[in-house]
Amino acid sequence: MNRKKYNIKSIMLTVFLILLLIGILYSFIGIFISGGVIKDREEQNTVVEKIENKNKKVKKVTRHVFKYITYTGETTSEYIFYDENGKRLAVRSKKETDFDKVKSILNEKYPNLADQKIKVGYGKKNPAYIIEKGHELLVLDFETLKEVFYMKEGK
Repeated sequence: MNRKKYNIKSIMLTVFLILLLIGILYSFIGIFISGGVIKDREEQNTVVEKIENKNKKVKKVTRHVFKYITYTGETTSEYIFYDENGKRLAVRSKKETDFDKVKSILNEKYPNLADQKIKVGYGKKNPAYIIEKGHELLVLDFETLKEVFYMKEGK
């Protein structure tokens, strides 16, 4: 009978190399996936900095994704809307906002969203009120308060 003898050192080396290969593959996968996210964040930060540098009064910049990407800058007296490159789209005075009417519309037609914070953003063509809850999204036109878009999870 011929018995095979296994060399423990070569088995350990093979196992080590397999584990090393798996580690390298996971690292490449992680870099590949997170690389796009990191680049996207850098681009967003660049646009926000551009907006803040153009208008020193802007305190808070919010990014919205609807039909396209827009940014809303907020000063003490107005909302300023920008496109994805930081170009100004529109300006609305805070005096023009009517959060009470929006709240009453939410209570009447969209009770599921009634307890959510009302944000000011940009709709398809004009500034808009944006109300979000999970995967539910309501966009109301800023001037007419008509529904621009409504999406509810599962519908």
